Amino acid sequence: MKERIAERPQANIAAPAAKAALGMAEIERPAGADDEMSAETTPEMTDDELVAAARSGDESAFRRLFERHRRLVSRLGYRFFPRRDQVEEIIQESFIKAYFALDDYQGGGEKSFVSWLARIAVRTCYDELRRARRRGESSIGDLSEDEAAYLHERLRD
Repeated sequence: MKERIAERPQANIAAPAAKAALGMAEIERPAGADDEMSAETTPEMTDDELVAAARSGDESAFRRLFERHRRLVSRLGYRFFPRRDQVEEIIQESFIKAYFALDDYQGGGEKSFVSWLARIAVRTCYDELRRARRRGESSIGDLSEDEAAYLHERLRD
């Protein structure tokens, strides 16, 4: 039974849909490049291996980490913020902070990168909440006198 499963070609139909949902366009590659890429990506690299490659300057390794863990950061962001633009900002900030802190990443455990990145994302959410509190929401004091009078009159009715 295992042999039959292994012999069947595995068409990944969900991958293009996932990329489209993330807003990522398919990159055109010259003929023959797919062969090199498939041989290179056949053994799936662990997060720690990708971090090591990103530390040494491989931008595609960090891009793969981003693609792999973007949904995790997105889910965490939606726990704190209701609007998509706010969550996109959290995703961007979290990965920027993670990129510049790669040298601080200890690694070692199977899920340690996920935990490390989740901690960064949650702290980024709290930072944004603090910033929003400092900015404050627009209040009636931000209105002109005419606008405030109009609003006051309409609310009394």
